[in-house]
Amino acid sequence: MTGVIRRWFGRLRGGNLCIVAATQLLVQYALIARHTGRAELPWPRFLLFVGVTLCIAAAGYVINDLMDLETDRINKPAQQWVGVHVSVRAAWALYAVLVVAGGGAAWYLADFVGEPHLQGIYWLAVAALWAYSRWLKGRPFLGNLVVSVFTAFVVWIVWFANRHELATFAERQPQQWARLAGVMWAYCGFAFLSTLVRELVKDMEDLEGDRAAGLRTLPVVYGLAFAKKLALGSLGLLGAGMALAAFWGLWHFRAWPAGALLCGLLIAVWQVGRLLRQATRREDFTCASRRLKWIMVGGLLVALLV
Repeated sequence: MTGVIRRWFGRLRGGNLCIVAATQLLVQYALIARHTGRAELPWPRFLLFVGVTLCIAAAGYVINDLMDLETDRINKPAQQWVGVHVSVRAAWALYAVLVVAGGGAAWYLADFVGEPHLQGIYWLAVAALWAYSRWLKGRPFLGNLVVSVFTAFVVWIVWFANRHELATFAERQPQQWARLAGVMWAYCGFAFLSTLVRELVKDMEDLEGDRAAGLRTLPVVYGLAFAKKLALGSLGLLGAGMALAAFWGLWHFRAWPAGALLCGLLIAVWQVGRLLRQATRREDFTCASRRLKWIMVGGLLVALLV
């Protein structure tokens, strides 16, 4: 039983799903509830809210694997599960179950807050990830942009879900609200840029398979050197933003632990940049992608220290 759970955990990118859940829980309770005094959704319903996000993300992974059957045979033969361990039909059934389950939970939550039209956000996110897997992934930069926006959306949607409570908090304590809003937008920016860099690196990692499958990703169309420059430029923006956030936290709010963590992450960003500049083999890009993932995880912990 444990082995089955472990296999499905890996197939549905369980590590990534845990990061998504941890992100929303930290934003909700370590940032919003801790600063405002209360959260808009009671915790059982907020857990359901997180479950909706996980359904969107998991369904996105499944449809992505379904659309990438040919490229995964070249890029990730050892990690391919659709058509190897699970039939294509079963994968489609799993996708349908995830979408319907998430849609039902989204409908319930929208009805609970008295705004049934909000369930449209769920279907928009599902459609965006479908479009990414079906059309946009194989186009220069557009696919990278969609995934990066979705990652920032994971953070922003928690803020949106608490908008009424946050409006009341803004009236009571405008300065504290401004500080909290600044942290939230910094979080969204970090999520967007770190994901963008990682997606560009993954495209460089999968260059040969994407080219063989006829996908028109950025390194396939414009070359590895151009893709590397764009990734390094985005990484530079990420580093500059983190440096600014560290200075802002240390100078204005004396948030020493958060500032120290950001400084440590800046060193890691510099190391990834150095690795990318010298990267020539698939293994180099794989290593850079793995390090970027750890930087993203480290960025989550800032919420506990602000």
